Amino acid sequence: MNNDEQTLLNRRKVLTAALLGGGSMTLAACGSPGDASDPATDGIWAGFDEKITERTLAEAEKLFGLAFSEAERRQILGGAIEEGDDGFFAQQIASLEKRRQQYIPITLQPACHFDPRLPGVGYPDQADSLALFPEEIAAIPDDAESIAFASVKQQARWMTTGQISSRELTEIYLSRIETYGDKLECFVTVTADLARQQADQADRERATGQVRGPLHGIPYGVKDLLDTADIRTTWG
Repeated sequence: MNNDEQTLLNRRKVLTAALLGGGSMTLAACGSPGDASDPATDGIWAGFDEKITERTLAEAEKLFGLAFSEAERRQILGGAIEEGDDGFFAQQIASLEKRRQQYIPITLQPACHFDPRLPGVGYPDQADSLALFPEEIAAIPDDAESIAFASVKQQARWMTTGQISSRELTEIYLSRIETYGDKLECFVTVTADLARQQADQADRERATGQVRGPLHGIPYGVKDLLDTADIRTTWG
């Protein structure tokens, strides 16, 4: 199968899943495993014509506010041929059957905590540690432009070794914003005073040994859609 054929097949899968996968939520809500005496014969499609045609797809589109062309419907149905004997539709229907056989009480909450460790399995403590600056960092350059274009890792190391403060680094970037901001048109709101306040706070915390992490004291910019107290949230 060449790349074009693979792309076409993947497209069919997406279109098919949009119809079958989306409908599974409605089907699952119709009942519990107790509603089916024999899942093998009284499954989701019991009582219906199991042959899925272009007309079937056209009617299903109405449930999702979709409107496929005849060519797209043929693409979807074609996947049932190229996927093998069972066909992609059969695989999807079988998956929905299995899902519906699982009783999920309405009181069951979504998982709020992810822990990849297997239950009942012990894991040894690791004695190794993470070295944030495993290699030697070059001394801080003399010119502000080189400092501005240095990596965050270098800047953090320079602050750790006392070669530059957060306030000094912040002033470098504020100066560049003042010089190039209007020409580049890449800033909507510049909070210079707030940046200086936060930089001074970061320096005070570092002086007392309170370092919050490797990004402590690094100046930053955020997308203008970020909702921040006392700062306008705009669309750029």
